[in-house]
Order: sequence, then structure tokens, then C-alpha cells
Amino acid sequence: MSLQVLVSTMFQNKEEALMLKMNINSNAVVINQCGEKIEETRIIAMDGKHITWVNSPERGLSKSRNLAIKNSDADICLIADDDMIYIDNYEEIVLKAFKDIPEADLIAFQVQTLERCSNQAKKDKAKIYTSFRE
Repeated sequence: MSLQVLVSTMFQNKEEALMLKMNINSNAVVINQCGEKIEETRIIAMDGKHITWVNSPERGLSKSRNLAIKNSDADICLIADDDMIYIDNYEEIVLKAFKDIPEADLIAFQVQTLERCSNQAKKDKAKIYTSFRE
């Protein structure tokens, strides 16, 4: 089984910086909605990964994701925004999940976000504060 991360982004011009920021260590398709007048597709080899980078004049998240799916050749696709940061072994986790549940067409994964961490910390702090007041 093969896996690709499908990334929707805007106005990016540093491919490697985006891949490093997101910690993408698998193959990927990046749809970069930018000021180009025509659609341009490049294949970039980066640390043993193949990144299909598409500069697109079209706007809209659903258009971007549909274009990413159209350009994907993987068995499994992870849909991502450019503000996600993947854990180091995400590819292994996802491939194992599909091997463990071979009849699955779609598996939703719970991901930890920085906002969720911050909100949880606020809730925990409020609980502690409340328990001290009682």
C-alpha cells in the first residue's frame, strides 16, 4: 500500500520549508493556490520522497482538494491543511490501520491540535482552580 499526504495551501514558494514545517516524511501532493495564470505541475524529489507540487490559479478549498485527489496515485490519501504538523511515524500508523481493517474505505483519525491542547490546558486549570475553591 502506498500513502500520500494531500496538502492545500496558498502563496507558498519554498517547497522544502513547507514539508519540513509540516513534518511530512512520505510522498505528497501539494496544491498551491497562487497568483500563477496557468496551472503548473512539478515533481520534486526531496529526501527520498516524491512531492507533486501544483501551482494553481483556482481558489477554494474544495477545488484544491479535488485537484489534489486528481493528481494522487496513492492507495491511501491523507487530506491536510498547511497548518498541520505530523508526528514522525504517521505513515506507519495509517498503513497499519488499513492493514488491520482491510475492508475499510475510510478511516478517521483523531489528531491533537495546538488549539485543542491549549483549550484542554485551560479546562484543566479551571478544574484545579474550582477544586481549590470548594
